[in-house]
Amino acid sequence: MVSALGKNGQIINIVPSQNLVMIRMGNNPDNSLVPITYNNDIWTYLN
Repeated sequence: MVSALGKNGQIINIVPSQNLVMIRMGNNPDNSLVPITYNNDIWTYLN
């Protein structure tokens, strides 16, 4: 998996083994500049 974590919650995840690209655009889910733990929550939901 390759992840690109951007400011305000923009996230791109690429998983070649699953032929999956996940792009998240939107508002910041918390007060951090780059919400790293939010990406873990997304993958927990997807899996």
